[in-house]
Amino acid sequence: MRQRMAMAGSQSITGTVQITGFVSDPTYSAVVSAGNTLVVQGSGAVTVDWSITAAVLGTQPTVSLRLNGSIVSSRSGSGGGSWTGQVNDGDQITLWAAGAQGIATASAAHIDVMPV
Repeated sequence: MRQRMAMAGSQSITGTVQITGFVSDPTYSAVVSAGNTLVVQGSGAVTVDWSITAAVLGTQPTVSLRLNGSIVSSRSGSGGGSWTGQVNDGDQITLWAAGAQGIATASAAHIDVMPV
């Protein structure tokens, strides 16, 4: 079952931070815990697409997608990426930013879990 969460609002990025302010997408309902974690419903092979917009005056952050705390995909600055692999019911998927220097704000982020 496809699951998607999207960021509602914006967030300042300093140091290493978990991106927060996520809500379930009404089209592809997801379980969102504490506004920052997509809790996978079901098990199987998936592709996880993600993206973030980061407005930065200074050094771009490195943004990473994490599965149960382990980095599975990352990039520098705005944009996105994808990861294909196996997930299990209850796995936790999060988005993090690190290393921004100066003024940095994240917005328009999403995580989209699609069965393959």
